Formats: sequence, structure tokens, C-alpha cells
Amino acid sequence: MPYKSPEHKKANGVAYRKANKQRLDEYHKRYVAEHKPQMLAAGRKYYAKNKARLQEYSKQYRLDHAESIKAKAKYRRDNDPGGLRRARKRASYHKHKEGAGIRKAERNRGMPLGGFEIMLREQDNRCGICRITQEEYIAQSKKRFAIDHCHTKGHNRGLLCAPCNIAIGLLRDDPKILRNAIKYLKER
Repeated sequence: MPYKSPEHKKANGVAYRKANKQRLDEYHKRYVAEHKPQMLAAGRKYYAKNKARLQEYSKQYRLDHAESIKAKAKYRRDNDPGGLRRARKRASYHKHKEGAGIRKAERNRGMPLGGFEIMLREQDNRCGICRITQEEYIAQSKKRFAIDHCHTKGHNRGLLCAPCNIAIGLLRDDPKILRNAIKYLKER
């Protein structure tokens, strides 16, 4: 059916969507459920292709709308009766944090799913340097081992407790500096 004008076409589309809202919503949910992997892949591909432009747009948006962003955040904080919204977020975080932290670390380090657990078993559940067990370390610090990686080559070297990982980082991953530190400790 030809439309008399763009406004007429738009009004007809609005009326159709209003009359068929439930059917269209069900179709949309079904479509998204069936095509989610393709949609996610397309989104990742688009982001990779346009990453710099999207980041610049986002940065500029935050600068241009800083006041309204702050006002919305303040409104949400002030109108959260009894902190329910924050409590729900906190509960969800604590419910999922154990596995989420490991999965995020695996993703960031290019490891396959379950790679952390495999590496942990290969190291007998111990830090690669000081040999503390992960259970002892969690009891002391409430943290899991870190995935140590080479900053120049990018490969994963093993799992370390935070103090050992920090020590290696402070020694700039340089075996020569580490040997000098050992020599210094033995002499004094």
C-alpha cells in the first residue's frame, strides 16, 4: 500500500506496532535467543573495526554530558530506598564473584576456559615461587593466585601469590636483577 507521505508511513508503523505489541515482543525474544551467538560476534567485529572512533565518541559524550551524568547518579543514590539497588548489586556480585574473577583473568590472558584450574593442578595447588598453597593464601589474604605473564613475549608463565608476583614485577622481570638481589641478601 503506497503511503501519502513519510509521516503517514510512520504513523501507520506506530499503529501496527501498538496493535501487535505482544506478538512482536515474543518474536523478538525468540529471534534474539536463536541468533545470540551471531549477534554477539557481529557486535565484537563492529567494535574491533570501530574501536578508536567508539572510544573517542564515548569520551566526548562523557565530557559533554558530565553534569547530567553526575545528576543522574546522585538522583539514583538519593532515591534508593534503604539501599535496595546497591544491596541487590552487591548480592549478585558476591554470588558470582568467585568464578567471574577467574573467567575474566583467563579471558584477559588469552587462556582457554578452565585454564586457571589446569595450571593450578600442574603446580600442585602452590605458588610457583614461595610454594604456599592456594587454600593457605586465600585464608590469609582472601585473594586467589595471580596469573603471571611475560610482559615482553606475552605468554603465561604460571600462578603466583600477589607478593611473589609484585616482587617479580618490581624486579622488572629481569633474572640479572634477581641474581643481584639474591647475592645482596646472602652477603648481608
